[in-house]
Amino acid sequence: MTQTAISRTVLATLVGFIAIVMGFGLVYMIRATRSKPAPFAQGDRIAVGSHTVSFRDVEAFTPAQGGQGLAVFFRWEGEPPVGYLKLALFFKSHFRLVDANGKKYSAATAMSAEAFRSRQRGQTDSGESQGPWRGRRGGSASREQDPQDWVAVFHVPQESRGFTLLFDHPTPRREQADFYAAPLGR
Repeated sequence: MTQTAISRTVLATLVGFIAIVMGFGLVYMIRATRSKPAPFAQGDRIAVGSHTVSFRDVEAFTPAQGGQGLAVFFRWEGEPPVGYLKLALFFKSHFRLVDANGKKYSAATAMSAEAFRSRQRGQTDSGESQGPWRGRRGGSASREQDPQDWVAVFHVPQESRGFTLLFDHPTPRREQADFYAAPLGR
């Protein structure tokens, strides 16, 4: 091969690489500059693959470390089972709160509603008494079926108000929004 042919091959490879990098950059910029979030309300079902998720309720509580806690309750429905740990990661990763001042808060943890209620009562998975927020997941998780009722737990400053729940949809369909917002009114 001559030096000119090698130079053309290297140049073509470099141009192809630059085009791929620019394509990924364009996709990232489009996703990062998406329009305003679509509104959703308590009880609205949002399709996530073959499943649906819906926001059910929000409760305030006082965490052991102080401040303010907000527990946001969800319903997860559909088949096939996803698995407890994947669902906990889903709720922790794709839902956030934003307060009236625009400050965003990520979920501290996510768990089945049954596990949350057990922790509020100060019990571990085995039923023995222990302080709140210790222990592992609730006993309702099975390999055959995912828990339907979930909680994402947020720790926020006591003075924060005017929360909105944000949902960053991981796999929106063509007719769905990438991003949803539901005012919580707290």
